[in-house]
Amino acid sequence: MKKLISIIILIGWIVLVLYLSYQNGQDTANTSMAFTKDILNFLMRGEPDWETLVLWDGRFRLAAHFGLFFCYGMISMAVLSAWADTTLMITGLSLCSGVALAVLSEVGKLFIAGRHCDFGEMGLNVIGIFAGIFLGVLCRQIFYRQKREAV
Repeated sequence: MKKLISIIILIGWIVLVLYLSYQNGQDTANTSMAFTKDILNFLMRGEPDWETLVLWDGRFRLAAHFGLFFCYGMISMAVLSAWADTTLMITGLSLCSGVALAVLSEVGKLFIAGRHCDFGEMGLNVIGIFAGIFLGVLCRQIFYRQKREAV
């Protein structure tokens, strides 16, 4: 049952990444601006001006790229740990699938109105994957070290 739930979570995360990536230009701008406006309203305790909104929207969009793929790296490491035995195999599968998702999410934008493939964002996606996988490997090593010491 745990394996099934973990697969559903991973597939759900992939769907979220692709949904956000494949919105048309107007929809993605509306989504990110609404998010940015809500965050700034909360932090500033008031309505931000247009320049502040645009400045922070770009920063939040970059953070979102990193964050989405960082989480993918962590989730894929956790899911694959239930299916494979060696850290090397789990890491390799997570890395390959993550890089494929990062490339697919950017290249697919070429076919969507108002969107473009951005190699900088693709690189940020891959860096997020590496960071998530690194933290996943670190957590795995700590867990197994504690498990060995407890025996």
